[in-house]
Amino acid sequence: MVYPYQMLKDAAFGAAPIIYGEHITEGQFQPATMDLRLGNKMVAVPEAFTPPTHDSIEDYLKSVEHYPLYLNREQTQHLDRNKLYVVKLVESCQFPETTRMIFSPKSSIGRNDVHVRVMCEKYPYYDRTPWGYKGPLYALIASQSFHIGVRAGLEMVQGRIKTRTSKRLGTDEVYQMHQKYGIAYDKAGNALVAREQIRVEDGTMNFHIDLERDVVGFRAKRNVGTRLDLTAGETYQPEAYWEPMYRHGSRLVLDPGEFYLLATQERVKIPPECCGQLVPVDPDLGEFRVHYAGFFDNGFGGAQGTHGVLEVRASGVPFALGHGKPVCGMQFERTFEVPTRLYGQGQSNYTEPLPSLSKHFDNRYSAWDLKYWASHR
Repeated sequence: MVYPYQMLKDAAFGAAPIIYGEHITEGQFQPATMDLRLGNKMVAVPEAFTPPTHDSIEDYLKSVEHYPLYLNREQTQHLDRNKLYVVKLVESCQFPETTRMIFSPKSSIGRNDVHVRVMCEKYPYYDRTPWGYKGPLYALIASQSFHIGVRAGLEMVQGRIKTRTSKRLGTDEVYQMHQKYGIAYDKAGNALVAREQIRVEDGTMNFHIDLERDVVGFRAKRNVGTRLDLTAGETYQPEAYWEPMYRHGSRLVLDPGEFYLLATQERVKIPPECCGQLVPVDPDLGEFRVHYAGFFDNGFGGAQGTHGVLEVRASGVPFALGHGKPVCGMQFERTFEVPTRLYGQGQSNYTEPLPSLSKHFDNRYSAWDLKYWASHR
């Protein structure tokens, strides 16, 4: 199963900790995830890589690094768009053989088209540790749309601790969970009817694209000269970084190389007993990729659900999306216990029913309304 909030805290602060890191704070713990922080030393690298199976990551970096960067908590470090950087995270692992961690960028990072892949020593896979891993963690960072600013201690990625008993809910269990708590809702906040309005296949609940909004989404502006500082609490105007995309029939053509934020038709609410993970669309459904940040904690969505925001990039060719097309799926796993703090109880950034830009933007909800752009022309 998956560690809930109280077990995550015990994993760091208990008598036998399995997560280590200098000055870990309670603010790093969410209902089913732990936020992980950037360390002090970062290096620019010429290409992406997976960890070598014989050498350490540090030794490999010495042979390929372009130049080092030194991070601190007081001054923002500039990272260029379309360049690659590796940084050692503050936290490290000391897991028993039955335990591992999986990783995802935080929502506010993914919504700005920043890719963060977590690596561990001598394990040639991204975004998960082997069972029983003992050692440091590293992040490979690539911002594809904007120049960004970071500091030591910035939380860009989150981890979820799982045991070998973890397994995702099956189709019937998902339907039962929806009947008990409500998972999927329409735009008005009415629960959808299981097996009629909700489609679950092999335990994966499908979600669909909404192209019948006045503002269907956003395209990242190209060659924005100003830096998007992810660290200092400063907020930005949406029009400086995003181009709104208005409703045009029930169809949208995705251009190769462009990054889009779109919204789901459905609102989603995660039951208190389990957490969710958004997974990409089946590649047989089209030439595009959805979602880099995929964790949804217990309680996400509040009383009547929140529209999902989808991070979308076309593959190599233009691709037409139609309203109502399935674009992603969500899978669910139980936590050992109901978390003692659910999403929205404490520091949570996406608690409104409407879709949202990342927390780094002013008017991040109203930007999805035509009235906002009418007043900013």
